[in-house]
Amino acid sequence: MRSRVLPLLSCLMLFGLGSCISALAQTPVAQTPMVPRSGFYVGLGGSYNSVDFGTQDVFAKGTSQTFQNGTLTSTGVAAGPGTVDMPTESHFAPSVQAGYFRHFANGPWLWGARFSYSYLNTKSTVENITVPQVGMFTEIATNKTTPFIGVAVAKSYQTRLQHQLQLIPFIGRSFENVLHPADCTDSKGKAQQPD
Repeated sequence: MRSRVLPLLSCLMLFGLGSCISALAQTPVAQTPMVPRSGFYVGLGGSYNSVDFGTQDVFAKGTSQTFQNGTLTSTGVAAGPGTVDMPTESHFAPSVQAGYFRHFANGPWLWGARFSYSYLNTKSTVENITVPQVGMFTEIATNKTTPFIGVAVAKSYQTRLQHQLQLIPFIGRSFENVLHPADCTDSKGKAQQPD
């Protein structure tokens, strides 16, 4: 039943809009501009954010020193790059925005800028990460070096994002003559009814 009602309702709406447009085309009505030539705006509210932390590139380096009876007997070093795949985090955040716009000359085109701030305060954590490493171990007494490969293990790796700032310049067009039901009037100011 629902699938039959929607097309019928759409046809009636288009028919009514067509009648309104034809009435406006036949009878010009003086309108005052609905969009000012320039203006500032400010907004306060909230937003739902999904933060994709992506893949983090990391580099781990470790050094070691071995002592026996207070004497340094060997040293070692290992290092290597790795990646950590961070999970996506989603939540609500308070937001504030402010902006300015101004029309070019007397036309419908305009320019402006919008600044927005959101307090995201979110973090993404991965437990027990491993980073591959290549290194060497050197015995001090013999100066013998032994190469090795292995992994560095971190109990937890965390990335935090607290503040999001955006400054967005824009160029746009105002559509101040978009039809509203009140705009469908005849020359005497009476509302036009769809046929």
